[in-house]
Amino acid sequence: MESKHQKILIITAPSGAGKTSITHHLMRVFPVLMFSVSAATRERRENERDGVDYHFMTEDEFKHKIHQKEFAEWEMVYEGKYYGTLKSELKRIWNLGRIPVLDIDVKGALHIRQQYPENVLSIFVQPPSVDALRA
Repeated sequence: MESKHQKILIITAPSGAGKTSITHHLMRVFPVLMFSVSAATRERRENERDGVDYHFMTEDEFKHKIHQKEFAEWEMVYEGKYYGTLKSELKRIWNLGRIPVLDIDVKGALHIRQQYPENVLSIFVQPPSVDALRA
């Protein structure tokens, strides 16, 4: 178990509610915060870099890491498309003396909270309305 002094900040919201913008703003204002790069099995897009945007891996690699208990949280978001937070990514950021910021869904946030109950601050960004989300 990690030290309760090793904090985690989780930003979660429905898609389109602005969590990525909020996350980037917080990291600019508070340099101690550092983005936690998620693992994903989806194809890398042209402008994305492995280890920067995501830790891209095959479905077999991802499943192997699940069985090895290397994830703090993971979900199959779409059929055969997995996303998750590697424990090694959290440790990497803590070893730099920083606080990991996770931009994840509500289910993932609950899994992290269960594993690190004294370490987590989670912020749910509620959009002003359904119309605002559509816009």
